[in-house]
Amino acid sequence: MKIVTKNPQELLAVSYQDVLDNILMDLNNAEELLVDDPILTYSNTILNSPDDLQGVNQDLPHPADEYHYFRQSRFNYYALKATKARYYLWIGKTSDALENALVVIDALDSDEKSKFTLGSDADANNGQMTFPAEHIFAVSSTLATQTLTPVFFNYSTAYTQTVAYLDEAFEASLHTSDIRYRNSRLWENRIVPLASSAFNFFKKYNETGSTVTAVTDIPLIRLAEMYFIATECGRDDLFKVYRMARVLDASIDGTLTTPAAIKSRLEKEYRKEFYGEGQMFFFYKRLTYNSLAWPVTKEVPDASYKLPFPESQMSFE
Repeated sequence: MKIVTKNPQELLAVSYQDVLDNILMDLNNAEELLVDDPILTYSNTILNSPDDLQGVNQDLPHPADEYHYFRQSRFNYYALKATKARYYLWIGKTSDALENALVVIDALDSDEKSKFTLGSDADANNGQMTFPAEHIFAVSSTLATQTLTPVFFNYSTAYTQTVAYLDEAFEASLHTSDIRYRNSRLWENRIVPLASSAFNFFKKYNETGSTVTAVTDIPLIRLAEMYFIATECGRDDLFKVYRMARVLDASIDGTLTTPAAIKSRLEKEYRKEFYGEGQMFFFYKRLTYNSLAWPVTKEVPDASYKLPFPESQMSFE
């Protein structure tokens, strides 16, 4: 779409290449518009804490316009670079994907500290399982609790997972110190009333210290993904940095010897890292997986990756 219209006849299908060209045009235009993004001038700490500056630290560099705060949650310059990394990886231009991913990974504040940092054991221990320090782009939702409760939070949730399947997914026998999986941080084992066995309930979106309230910032792009993109594009040294942050067993470092081995390892890591964030669908689609091995073996025809047109775009009655 390049025009605003209510006429469904204007919703025309174009070629795949046209779609790619239009996406890149939008991203390049956005990069020009974001050349003076406040996130390039001020630290995330300052941008995320405007109240601290009210009569307290006015000497610290800070934006004069309140609209410029909270850039880490908006589509900022680094979110643009991260999206370009996704785009170039999708079309197979690995050198360009790596270049854009490294811009995000290597980003520094004016004090020379990293602008984005991989989630730590301390973050996980504090219940911050979406790892806010990794957020490159997020959406803030005041309706998060009422939206997520029927899916994840209570005993009538739409989704739980068995202990055995999760032990397999998180390679529990190998990675005994994984900061996400140990101490029931990401999953809570509960006995469901009238059920014959225990189930694990997903806790990524729980507000710190709460079992009934959701976080309001839902991540759309996180730093871990940039490390995965860099790994896939030849920088397996950066996978080691990621592995150390998650306290994964070092024995997997020596397994990234072929493209197939890297693909296999990243499938496992995407599954652990982005559970509940919707990333696996795009991983499988991009790499044309026709068979999934977890939690059970399942054949996936190509047609499964083609989403139907939304009805709201087909009729304006």
